[in-house]
Amino acid sequence: MTQIAKVIKIFEDKTALVEVERQTACGHNCSSCGANCSQMFKNVTVKAQNTADAKLGERVELYSPTRKVLGAAALVYLVPI
Repeated sequence: MTQIAKVIKIFEDKTALVEVERQTACGHNCSSCGANCSQMFKNVTVKAQNTADAKLGERVELYSPTRKVLGAAALVYLVPI
């Protein structure tokens, strides 16, 4: 899975704190689907390796294997059930 994030903090250990805007299933056109899920989709902040030597405020592309993303989604959505 590939997402665009904004660098909000740089660390000396070659990592950076980045903010990712989460997407809704309807592509942020929530009025079309009526689910009113936009309130649940806040930005997510993560610490990532800064292999591109990105600077503060720059936008970067994050990549994570789809298998890990689906596993995390399963935990979030299936465990409460």
